[in-house]
Amino acid sequence: MTWQDGTLAVINLWFIVGLIPSVRHPTQKPTMFTSLSTGVGCWAMAFTLSTLGQVFGPLVIAILGCEWILLGWQGFKLQNTLNRKRK
Repeated sequence: MTWQDGTLAVINLWFIVGLIPSVRHPTQKPTMFTSLSTGVGCWAMAFTLSTLGQVFGPLVIAILGCEWILLGWQGFKLQNTLNRKRK
C-alpha cells in the first residue's frame, strides 16, 4: 500500500461517515440525479485507481459510490411515496 492509497482510503472513509446522517434521515435526500451521478463517478474513480495498482483507496471509494446510489434509491422511493399521497 502506497501513502497515496492510504490517504485516499482515509479521506473517502471520512466522506462515508459524513453521509450516514443523510442515509438515516427519513425525508431529506439529495436529488436522484446528484446521487446517481456522484455514485457512478465514484465507481469510475475506483476503477481508474485500481488500474494503477491501488487497493484500499479504490475499495473505499467504491463503497462510497454504493452509499450515493443508496441515497438515490431512497430519494426515488421517497418521491414516489410523496406523489402517491398527493393523488
